[in-house]
Amino acid sequence: MTDTAIEDLTDGTTANATDRIPVTRDPTGTPVNRYITPDYIETFMRGRDQTWAGAHAFARGTIADPSPSIAITQTWNDAADAFVAFDVDITATASAANSMLMRFKDSVGNGTFGIRRAQAGGGRPPQLVWHPSGNPTTMFMNDEFNFVLDVRGGGGNYTWGNNGLFSLSGSAAGINIGSNLSVTRDANDVLAQRRGTNPQAFRIYNTYTDASNYERLSIGWASNALTIGTVAAGTGTKRNIVLDGANRAAHSTTASDIAAALVAHGIMAAP
Repeated sequence: MTDTAIEDLTDGTTANATDRIPVTRDPTGTPVNRYITPDYIETFMRGRDQTWAGAHAFARGTIADPSPSIAITQTWNDAADAFVAFDVDITATASAANSMLMRFKDSVGNGTFGIRRAQAGGGRPPQLVWHPSGNPTTMFMNDEFNFVLDVRGGGGNYTWGNNGLFSLSGSAAGINIGSNLSVTRDANDVLAQRRGTNPQAFRIYNTYTDASNYERLSIGWASNALTIGTVAAGTGTKRNIVLDGANRAAHSTTASDIAAALVAHGIMAAP
């Protein structure tokens, strides 16, 4: 290639992997003319530790290639080291309470998932946050080491305490089991099992082998009548019922005998 002044070279708008960029290996000693390519520069930079200052945006635009925009691959091979694949270290001198350490958004359902910063002054630790339609649900470990799931849209939260207790908050807190059983709070110190106009029943088992072999007490509503009785199936035995009070007790296996015993002991009036 003949000598050409730089100002006489054609201005390229893009770089090809095989373009040749002239370099001098030893500028203070004996110059050795060499060249490198954009492909080599990319390979060299990928192998270097990078520290970036300022904001950087990765905008790939509309893509049909499913490869990730950011991919981290490592091989951890030392049992004595605690490795970290992704490290974020924030100094929060001043920031709003809803500042996020990390946030993920998509255009489907206007949803957001992220990690909200800790509360100032040693209060609430960082939270996992879901924002469906702007109504946040949070999950965090509070300062008493209780695990809390706070469902704002549902009007309450759920707490697994360090004392082993599971707690529900809210005036209408309850638990749905499947689609047809609900246990809820009616008032202070009042537990309720209800589901609209459907009659409810409660069973306490003495023995249980399977659905065809058991002994149990049943308390429930049937045909607008409250029924209390023992039930058995398979090799189970229909057991006695004992009603025990101060200096009085009654037990039997038949409804008529129970009624007679209750009347005899003054627990109920004669029909």
